[in-house]
Amino acid sequence: MRKLRPWFLVIAMLSVWVAGVLGVTSGCGTVMYLREGTMPDEVAALDTAKGSPEPVQALQQYAVVAQLRAVAVCKKVTMPVSIARVLLSMTLVAASAMVLAGRRGALSFSLQALAANTLFALVAYGVTAEVREIWISSVVQASGQLELPAEEGVYFRSPSFWYWFTRGELIVLQVGVLLAAAFAVSLPRSRLYLAAMAELERLREDE
Repeated sequence: MRKLRPWFLVIAMLSVWVAGVLGVTSGCGTVMYLREGTMPDEVAALDTAKGSPEPVQALQQYAVVAQLRAVAVCKKVTMPVSIARVLLSMTLVAASAMVLAGRRGALSFSLQALAANTLFALVAYGVTAEVREIWISSVVQASGQLELPAEEGVYFRSPSFWYWFTRGELIVLQVGVLLAAAFAVSLPRSRLYLAAMAELERLREDE
């Protein structure tokens, strides 16, 4: 029976599993970082970037430091968001496992988990606007002090580029993956497979 699983359902659920694991990992990492109370040295990071022979790569590394500092500055917002990300990401891991195993109730649970995480991604993006504003402002200022190639410099010195970058990440890597998975689970072949597996599980329990 498991061999009858639609291939697209397997791919979708593996993607959801990866998204869930990454969400748990990143969320736990942020919580631990905030609990330690450390604050990265942005000035030292910029000085290091200025002395790098690879300015583009150096700016990317500086952007990571700037983001960490912004997350720490906005701790009152980023801490609860990170905790919520861990908890909700766990539901993605559970949902993907249930669907792949064909467990009873997998369809409804997975759709609820995907919907909740999609909504959370949008809400989290909205409430962390100040975090983006802080680190993007720092990165744009830093890019003006680095000898970037002309083509890259035009983009990296524009706040719009970084804002659209974060929006693209939200749409494609967060919301897009979850919506695609919800679509895959909702297809007739997926519903048929899950219904058959649920019936098989019920018959085994009756025996």
